[in-house]
Amino acid sequence: MSLINVKSHIGPYIPNWVKYGKYYHNVLSGIYKYHALNKEEKKSHIQSRVLKTVCKAYDNTSFYNRLYKENNINPHSFKEVDDLKYLPIISKTDIITNVDELIIEGFNKDKLIRANTGGSTGNPLLLYRSEHEMVHEFAYLDFHLAKLFGGYSWLNKKKLILRGNTYKGDVVTRLGCNLIISSQLLNVQNIGVVVEKIKAFNPLLIHAYPSSLMKFLDLLLLNKMDITIPYMLTSSEVITQQQINLATNMLNTQHLDLYGNSEHSVLALNKQGTYEFDMNYCYPEFVNGKIVSTKLIESPMPLIKYDCGDTYLDMNILKNNITEKVLTSIGGRAVEYVNDSLNNKLPVVSLIYGQHYRFFDSVNDFSLVQDKPGILIIEYIAAKPLSNSDIYDAQQIISNITKQLLSVSFVKVNSMRINSNGKKAFVVNDGMF
Repeated sequence: MSLINVKSHIGPYIPNWVKYGKYYHNVLSGIYKYHALNKEEKKSHIQSRVLKTVCKAYDNTSFYNRLYKENNINPHSFKEVDDLKYLPIISKTDIITNVDELIIEGFNKDKLIRANTGGSTGNPLLLYRSEHEMVHEFAYLDFHLAKLFGGYSWLNKKKLILRGNTYKGDVVTRLGCNLIISSQLLNVQNIGVVVEKIKAFNPLLIHAYPSSLMKFLDLLLLNKMDITIPYMLTSSEVITQQQINLATNMLNTQHLDLYGNSEHSVLALNKQGTYEFDMNYCYPEFVNGKIVSTKLIESPMPLIKYDCGDTYLDMNILKNNITEKVLTSIGGRAVEYVNDSLNNKLPVVSLIYGQHYRFFDSVNDFSLVQDKPGILIIEYIAAKPLSNSDIYDAQQIISNITKQLLSVSFVKVNSMRINSNGKKAFVVNDGMF
């Protein structure tokens, strides 16, 4: 076994407190200290942190400095978080067109972690992260999982991952203490073998995209199979209470749903049917039906008053004050599928969002069109046609993760298709199948 393979198998066993050392300990300790504060202490902490974050972005990035000056705003004059109402809201388009200007002065872009994501609506985003930002992200996840587990775990637990394809392209791959299931390749023919491998592995936690989870549960129901996994973590898509009830009953599990995004600008937890925002991670605002958030974790790319692309209704607001923000539900993230040539459902969130396609760098927007199982057309808007190498890259990735059961082609268009509600249609199924 090569050194790379050894590291890939040992790595998942190493807990974050060992892997990231003192900095991780300091971040995790700060999270616990915040949650131990009383309401007035939290209010003071949040207000100070939000205002410092805004001023830091204004002082150290050309984007915010220019934007606020153009709007005759000096955030150093702000006295309270309510003053954020004077700041303009920024969007995904602002990130796409101002990536370099959003990076805090002093950071070397070439030494940052580059993250290429399709975004929650198909708009490709290029993000830059530091290792410290990733440590913050891991520490917050560990903190909230500890609440689910009933205490902090000093050792990594066996985890079943059902979020996309395996790194080897197999239906099931074990990587250290992780068992990875390909939601693209999972089907009625192999579900029996997969379930036996899961039972033999005996995971404590399943981490899944809701669309992948529902496909898994549908196959269990169809084949009258039972399995128990004590804890379940879902993220990245909307999951309904009915789906949560089905999963908890079928898997005999306790559930935690995370609402967040690739931009690390927002975090909310759903354990009892409501989404409670982590006010130490972000400062969310509910603005005219849109969730707008200011990123508070350590980052080389600050996001201030950022439109997350998700929605709410006024009737969904349970709490809305400086220390507590709670919604009964969050809209804007549909669970969508395309179909391979055998008519197996392929969750879009893992097929598209979970990959790093080179064409993301070259397009302004794109959507998926399918009128026949096994054939996918990606319609895109760009200044010029995609290169053959970008097209080949995407075709190879999709062919590999679907075992040649889905082909893809690209068509350059002048505008995106629109749904009846006036919003962009990200997945268009023209045929009935």
